[in-house]
Amino acid sequence: MRIFVTAIKWPAIAACLISALLLILGFRKGQAEGRIGWPCLALACYMVFLGLSVIWASSGKFFLKEYTKLLIALPVYLFILLFVRKTETAVRRVVLILSCSSALFALLSVDMATLKLTEGVLRFLIPDMRLVDTSFEAGTRLTGLFGNANILAGVLGICIFLSIYLVETAESRGHRAFCSVLLSLQAFTFLLNFSLGASGFFAVCVIVYLIFAGKDRSSVLLRMLQTALPTVIFVFIAFPCFNTSGGRIAVPLLADAACAAVCVGLELLLYPRIIPFLQKREKLSILLPCAVLLLAGVYALCGLTVTGPANLAHGESLRRSVYPSPGTYRVEADYSGSLNATVITQNETDVVVHSEKALYIGSAENAVFTVPEDSIVVYVTLHSGDASLVSSVRLVSESGQEIPLKLDYPLLPGFIANRLQGLRANQNAIQRAAFFRDGMKMFRDRPLLGCGLGSFESLISAYQDFEYETRYVHNHYIQVLLDSGLLGFCAYLAVLLLCLWTLLRRFRADGPFRALRPALLAAFLLLCLHSSMEVVMNTTIYLPFAFSLLALISLCWGSPDTAKKAPAAAFRWSLFALSLVYALLVCLNLSAANNVNRNKTSAVRYFSALKQAITADVFEATDWKLSYIAGCTDLQAGDYMAQAEEYAAELLEIKSNSLHRYLLDFYLATEDYDNAILAAKMTADCNRAKASEWERCFGILERNVAFQNGSIPELYRCARELYQHFLDVNATLLTPLTLDEDAMNFLREAQAIQ
Repeated sequence: MRIFVTAIKWPAIAACLISALLLILGFRKGQAEGRIGWPCLALACYMVFLGLSVIWASSGKFFLKEYTKLLIALPVYLFILLFVRKTETAVRRVVLILSCSSALFALLSVDMATLKLTEGVLRFLIPDMRLVDTSFEAGTRLTGLFGNANILAGVLGICIFLSIYLVETAESRGHRAFCSVLLSLQAFTFLLNFSLGASGFFAVCVIVYLIFAGKDRSSVLLRMLQTALPTVIFVFIAFPCFNTSGGRIAVPLLADAACAAVCVGLELLLYPRIIPFLQKREKLSILLPCAVLLLAGVYALCGLTVTGPANLAHGESLRRSVYPSPGTYRVEADYSGSLNATVITQNETDVVVHSEKALYIGSAENAVFTVPEDSIVVYVTLHSGDASLVSSVRLVSESGQEIPLKLDYPLLPGFIANRLQGLRANQNAIQRAAFFRDGMKMFRDRPLLGCGLGSFESLISAYQDFEYETRYVHNHYIQVLLDSGLLGFCAYLAVLLLCLWTLLRRFRADGPFRALRPALLAAFLLLCLHSSMEVVMNTTIYLPFAFSLLALISLCWGSPDTAKKAPAAAFRWSLFALSLVYALLVCLNLSAANNVNRNKTSAVRYFSALKQAITADVFEATDWKLSYIAGCTDLQAGDYMAQAEEYAAELLEIKSNSLHRYLLDFYLATEDYDNAILAAKMTADCNRAKASEWERCFGILERNVAFQNGSIPELYRCARELYQHFLDVNATLLTPLTLDEDAMNFLREAQAIQ
């Protein structure tokens, strides 16, 4: 008996019950009414609307998976909002917890990519534990503790700003030293992550921080510089020692520790001597940030333009990009030792689908290749047969024009130089444009209410022009649009705009939390900007940090004009009802699964339990129906076939990337060939750019022919109709599909017998 419901649900129940308890206890204290501002009400509306959208969500299973992430973050928000005292000391304690958490993530990320001391301890305690790969990503950046450099960079970027605030407001030398360590650990790993999007947005937010820091601008800038400069130096030292062996593997961790020690020394020894000088010169506090930003820009420009020869060890490779015009080129290289070259090109389609065309493979000496008309980038990879000093490499056209390759970037760490190569034809950025386009297609199909949380994962295969794997759009604003439509998007936008308005309102006025405001503004803007290019707001680890920012904004600067009983009551009872209802719904889901598993021994009780599950389970009724259909096929239970056919007809109308292949089996088993063709076409349409799904359908038909299950002529007719549909769909794809030889042999057989 096949059961299609397996997900773990206990975290959702625990989160709901904790939220309900926090709401009860928080409002009993009598202080909640003075903290519930318009941003809180907007967040409650957004959460409730998303909760209601389960009614029309395309996939209840995926909906629950995504909504559980929000439910887990909600208790963090409620605890900060309702229980943290509205004092500098209490708020600093919350910020310190956030900063310590991210610093721990940073340190563990470096350790697990080098010495793996943490992994050794975990495997000793839990031998069967599965850990994500935390090594370097293709020699270009640190993947990080969560297996995704962009997520870790998002968390670290937020907490770097919070750590600067902690250092700024520390009351003793010991506190300043400790917070400087936190800041150094975060900055070191953030640079190693080198997420292009996060780094660019972070630079913008640094400028925002300095603009709004007011009279503390000089102090903030000095602390940024005394962290940034040692970090860059020690990252230069650490990077070459990743992915090595022997004693060198310990260098990154030692560099991390040394960087923290230097930052503490600068904080305790240099800062007290320089800051009094700057504070006495008000004009200098304005000119200095401008000068630093100008110097940073000059350094960045020099870093990208100043190049030199490259030293390649035995077996080492170096990949560089150029953008030549179409035509024939020869490679001229000055080098010692032996050197081979691989030249590839990509057009716009190649960049999108991550494919490439080889133009030349062989010795670098006298290499000749032709760049095609549609090329947008050419990559030259140099391979050292033995240790080689490559002084220069040039591409020379037939007309004598020379295009030099930029080899070594002496002013940039190697991983930054590698990441910047091919920036004009960046595959991730161009492919994200495809994600955005397909996400907007989904939104336009259901613009008012959206398709429900998790819909992108379950439906995206039906919108693709080429095959790619992703569960999210990589733009949270488009994600919200397709998940919850215009109504949900307005609620989400209200949360962000009201938080921004709360932060900016009376910004120059002195008062409590004055030093926190620019740090929180920079962190909040980073959240808003980074989520426009990444999946951070769809991850369990990032959301508590994001919700903490929202809670701190409302706690510290909640608007007094909303400190009334009615708004507070609306906030309280809406989230309380939401928590209890979802706890009940998830319990019903678990109860249904338990009831079905207990009644597998008898067909009568089994199918009765499945019908009860279909009625009681809001989230996975579709999967229970599929289990009912599969059970009828597996057990050959003719008495339940009428009900199974009714469920199959209902499921045939639903879009899903994995549902209809089981309906194809069912309809072939019942010899309902017209519906079998529909199920096969729906399977293919919902996976239109996946050759494997087309081949799977043809394989199911072929097996039925081989075992003579049903009418052979009808099975061949199904194959011919499906193949014609394949040709029609294939003509619309960005990269046409090719079926494997087994499928083509079967289709030739089907075409021959008509």
